[in-house]
Amino acid sequence: SLLFRYTIFMTNPLFDTIPFLDHPPILLRHIQESDLDNLWEIYSNPLHFQYTPNTSTKSKETLRKRISHFQRDFNKKKRLFLGLEFQGKLIGVLEVFDYKKRTASVTIGYRLHHAFWNQGLASRAVSLLCHFLLEECPITTIVAFVLPENYASQQVLLKNDFQQVGQVEEVWKGLGQVSLLHRIEPTALAATAAKLPVGTWAPKRSDNDNRTPANDGP
Repeated sequence: SLLFRYTIFMTNPLFDTIPFLDHPPILLRHIQESDLDNLWEIYSNPLHFQYTPNTSTKSKETLRKRISHFQRDFNKKKRLFLGLEFQGKLIGVLEVFDYKKRTASVTIGYRLHHAFWNQGLASRAVSLLCHFLLEECPITTIVAFVLPENYASQQVLLKNDFQQVGQVEEVWKGLGQVSLLHRIEPTALAATAAKLPVGTWAPKRSDNDNRTPANDGP
C-alpha cells in the first residue's frame, strides 16, 4: 500500500460540513440512501476488494445501515465518506480518515466501480479531493497505502505527484499479512525527511506546491 502526503495551513475544520466538490465531469458529494442501488453494485462485488481490506457485504440491508454510519462517523469527526458521481451515477467512494490534529495529517482511500476503470476518473477524483484538503482544510499531510501489486492504484497516486518513501507491514481484513508501500507528496518532504525510517527513500522536492485537478490516469 502506498502512502502520500501534502502541506499547507488552512482555517476551515475538516469535519465542519460534508463538501460538495463539482469539477466536471465528476462530482464528489454526500452519500445518501438514494444511492443504495449504485453502492450495492460496488460493495457486493469482491472484485472491488481484491487489493484492499475486505469490507464488502452480501446484505443490501447491511449496506443501507452502513450509509447511515457514514454520517455518524462524520459527526463523530472520525471519517469523511464522499460519493463519486459521474454522468448522474454514483460510481465510487472516497474516504478521509485517521485525522491527526498535531501533525495536520489524514489518510485517504478510494474505490471505483470496475466498469469505470482505466478512464482517468479515479485520478481526477483523488486530485479534486487532495485539492480540497489542502486548500480548504487545516491539512498539511495526506497519506495513502497501496499494495505493491495494485499497479493501477499506484498510477493514480503517481499522477497526483505522490512519491514513494518506504514500506510497512500490516494485517488487512480478508488479505492477512500484507506488505504496504507508503508514499509522501513532494511538498512535505523537507519537513519529514529526517523522520523517515531506515530503508525508505525520498525524491527531490518539487517546486509545484499547488494542487490542481488531474485530467487523466487510471
